[in-house]
Amino acid sequence: MYNLLACDPDTRAPMFWEMIHFIDPAPPAQQATHATDPRIDKVNARFRTLDVLAPGMIKEMSKSHVTKAYQYDEELTAMMHQMQLIMWAPMAPKKYEDWVFEADNKRQIYVYLKRFIQMLQSAWAPKSHWVLKSPVHALYLDAILEQFPDARIVVTHRELESVVPSLARYIESMTSYYFDDATLSRLELGRLAGRLTDEVTNRMIEFRRKHKQAEQFCDVQYSKLISDPIGVVRDVYAHFGMTVTPEHEAAIRKYMEENPQGKHGRQSYDIADYGFTKEALKKRYNKYLETYLSPAK
Repeated sequence: MYNLLACDPDTRAPMFWEMIHFIDPAPPAQQATHATDPRIDKVNARFRTLDVLAPGMIKEMSKSHVTKAYQYDEELTAMMHQMQLIMWAPMAPKKYEDWVFEADNKRQIYVYLKRFIQMLQSAWAPKSHWVLKSPVHALYLDAILEQFPDARIVVTHRELESVVPSLARYIESMTSYYFDDATLSRLELGRLAGRLTDEVTNRMIEFRRKHKQAEQFCDVQYSKLISDPIGVVRDVYAHFGMTVTPEHEAAIRKYMEENPQGKHGRQSYDIADYGFTKEALKKRYNKYLETYLSPAK
């Protein structure tokens, strides 16, 4: 969904190399030299070093989330500058995990994120709008909307009995290389993935129940996104009073052609390894399923 929206030539989405903490983001990239900025090579050199230190880590991560320098990426990469990254939790004290889930002390993260985007925009502003993405925003909706009050929020929905164990497997692919063999508990990863999913779904439901900002949110069914991606993008734009241009549609078709599902492989796992069963997960997220994935939806 993120990449399809970012295909709009009138928008701008941040690249991984622009946000990662070990490369100085300033001065911000100019549009004319964006694809040839020397900092891209510096990030790629870091990736090569990481591939030597942790062979296979980047390849395995990319099966769920493509990891390369010149790639649209979640602004969560910039939020790391403010020490916010749930993926660090397996390697940190428990109090760090608890801090991540606290919602009433995250204002500074979004003040920083807004200034960071303004910094990037000072050299290259999109004609229309920015496209940003991170499921973590659902934890802090009050904080993000304080800084971005006119944000148009697209929420994708799918059956969580496949999402939760996949999330646990992705966290494992990011963190297992930092542990000695067989010392990272998959049951612990399942607990973390379950807690994150609990908080994201429950806070989203509660926030929207209380605030009734229907026009600011657009819900997308994952099944429809897969079967009719261009139609879904048109629906999203129509919801917000916008129109998909022929240039945008052509860019989507090119992206879909060049990036079929499974292009980088698929992570394999047994959900039981993370302490889950499909039946238990369906029961656990029944409220979410009824709210966003019932036949009426």
